[in-house]
Amino acid sequence: MKVTVSRKAQFNAAHRLFNPNWSDEKNDEVFGKCNNPNYHGHNYELIVSVKGTIDPETGYVIDLKELKSLIKEHVEDVFDHRNLNLDTEEFKALNPTAENIAVVIWNKLRPHVKPFLELKEVGDNHVGTSLETPMKPNAHAISDTEKMEKIAEHFGYIMDTLGLDLSDDSLSGTPMRVAKMYVEEVFSGLNPKSKPEVKLFDNKYNYKEMLVEKDIKVHSFCEHHFVPIIGVAHFAYIN
Repeated sequence: MKVTVSRKAQFNAAHRLFNPNWSDEKNDEVFGKCNNPNYHGHNYELIVSVKGTIDPETGYVIDLKELKSLIKEHVEDVFDHRNLNLDTEEFKALNPTAENIAVVIWNKLRPHVKPFLELKEVGDNHVGTSLETPMKPNAHAISDTEKMEKIAEHFGYIMDTLGLDLSDDSLSGTPMRVAKMYVEEVFSGLNPKSKPEVKLFDNKYNYKEMLVEKDIKVHSFCEHHFVPIIGVAHFAYIN
């Protein structure tokens, strides 16, 4: 039987996402605020998981104190409070995206973990610096109709690349259907006009116990992986 154990760590670092083979305009279009030439910082949360059988003598898969020391020596001491682009050898010629950072960390830790153990996962996540979705300054410069036309065109390229026959009756209208779903439904919350209005009400009955709203349906989208998030939320508050 194999068991997975994990250790969490954090480090703070600055970076800039930039492809030197692209124009400034294309870098800005693709990387947005992360292309800031003056760099910007993130708090990175790191979760390292090791999978293996339990040692009958120690009762450990791996001594977590040892794993903590490995992470400190090979990750935190190397990257913490550094400019990844300027201060580290690993990213002088490698774009420091979250994905590349995860791969670099995995490669740095793997040689120090016993071969029969699996370095199962290195999670490397941006901790949001705000609650707002990162948006371009001109995000609402074009109309919803124009957005749908552009999305439909590009989604048609995706379907064609996948080998789907867009001349078939069942597929020919799919790019525009997807575009409408994105603009009018899934991502409609990005439009400032859709922002919900906060309302207050008088506590006429002088109720002082906790109020609970349960099973509020939540439909959202992960901006990092571009996959849907569907669930329910519960809120409780006291007057």
